Amino acid sequence: LDMLGSLNAVPIVYDDSQAAPGSEQISEFLLQALEAAGTGAERMDLGGASDHFSFEQAGVPTGGIFSGANEVKSDAEASEFGGQADQPMDACYHLACDTPQNVDSYYKDKS
Repeated sequence: LDMLGSLNAVPIVYDDSQAAPGSEQISEFLLQALEAAGTGAERMDLGGASDHFSFEQAGVPTGGIFSGANEVKSDAEASEFGGQADQPMDACYHLACDTPQNVDSYYKDKS
């Protein structure tokens, strides 16, 4: 789990094209669990831009869920998951405002 407190969140499951064998099963399990919970999720290839990259390089199966960082939320994502389109999923990502007061502690509909 990584960055699950983004204020303009989209539930995203890792779907890295270079991930080690076994990673796809982890991603499928997470996607199915989020669907069963009524949350849904998108897939994203992070292209090695996360903490799990060194594990991928070592051949360790990886998988994960995050709620966005400086990615801009699309109209379709805002429609499906709530929140504001054309805004960063986490406007405080790696900034001084990245404090406990700017964390969504529970995913909820923001429409």
